[in-house]
Amino acid sequence: MSSHAFRPVQKFALSALVAIGMAMTSSLALAQEPDEPRAISEIDLVILVVDVPAILARSKAAQDIQQQLETRRKSYQEEIAAKEEELQSAQRELEKQRTILSNEAFEERRQEFREQLAAVQRGVQQRKSVLERAFAESMNELRKAVVAVVAEISQENGATLVLSNQQVVLVETGLDITEQVLTMLDERVPSATITMPDIPEDQ
Repeated sequence: MSSHAFRPVQKFALSALVAIGMAMTSSLALAQEPDEPRAISEIDLVILVVDVPAILARSKAAQDIQQQLETRRKSYQEEIAAKEEELQSAQRELEKQRTILSNEAFEERRQEFREQLAAVQRGVQQRKSVLERAFAESMNELRKAVVAVVAEISQENGATLVLSNQQVVLVETGLDITEQVLTMLDERVPSATITMPDIPEDQ
């Protein structure tokens, strides 16, 4: 009886942060190519498997990205809530003045209110766009780090092919380098730096 241990490939329930990263997983299937092409019969096939979504979910840098974005999101929510309260106050005041203002003056005030409302709505969309862009850029940098670590480990093991475990049904445990990649990634990239542009005061 063979002593090789096989296990089903694990599937992780990923948060929204990692779900976006999964779309890029297939790009991480690496094939090491020699300097000069060789015949298939001359190549010793060594295959490794890695669970990239799990790494993106569990790595220290990914969790740091999520925490920083959540902090910024809460800050944006507070800013918008304050502006909305100002608008509600302005709307109540406008309604009070309806009976004492001329139609022309009232329409002018109402137009000003509409412009203020539109500015707040633009601010909401702009903040959402900033967060999405910051997330995408940060995750892209993290994926590059994952690829670099996978490439290094595959070279050390003489691997000719690295597969995402989403492409595999069963795998011998010794061929799965997920934990090794995660450990090395956490050592090299324990945190993340997120740069977000300033948002104009009127938004």
